[in-house]
Amino acid sequence: MCLDTNADGLNMVDEHGNIWSCTLKFLHGNNAHFEIGGRWNTMIKARRLKEGARVVIGAPGVGMNGTVYFVVIRR
Repeated sequence: MCLDTNADGLNMVDEHGNIWSCTLKFLHGNNAHFEIGGRWNTMIKARRLKEGARVVIGAPGVGMNGTVYFVVIRR
């Protein structure tokens, strides 16, 4: 609910202030969801995230946010 379905880009800011410019694509259908690309894979590698990692994402409010903030929860 915090992302604009018409947006094609997204800046993700981590807890260290690094900005990861990503592409964003909304996929319609029964299982509607967003597909994140661009520097997303670079961020995954840099942060050494693996399947099952917990990431908390926050945004200022509903809709039309070009920037979201995230933190990785390490176990």
